[in-house]
Amino acid sequence: MSIRRRSAARFWRAGRRSLAASAAWSRSAIKLNNSITYLQGAQEDLDYFESIWSGVANDMGRIAYENNILKAQIGRCRSRSCRWAQP
Repeated sequence: MSIRRRSAARFWRAGRRSLAASAAWSRSAIKLNNSITYLQGAQEDLDYFESIWSGVANDMGRIAYENNILKAQIGRCRSRSCRWAQP
């Protein structure tokens, strides 16, 4: 085989390896892009659920506060009614 043919064959094989490597990088980039898109969607879902549950938690805190106030008022009313009921 002449030097020219050998160098052409080496060049051709190197080109095929380069093309295969490029295709592998392209597939990896597509997979990475899909993973990033999936994770961004998951993050948006978590933000949505967090906003809902933080609102629920705020409402629960408000309800607990109002419940404690009502219990205190009931306790005061009971103590007053017990005093009035005593002869």
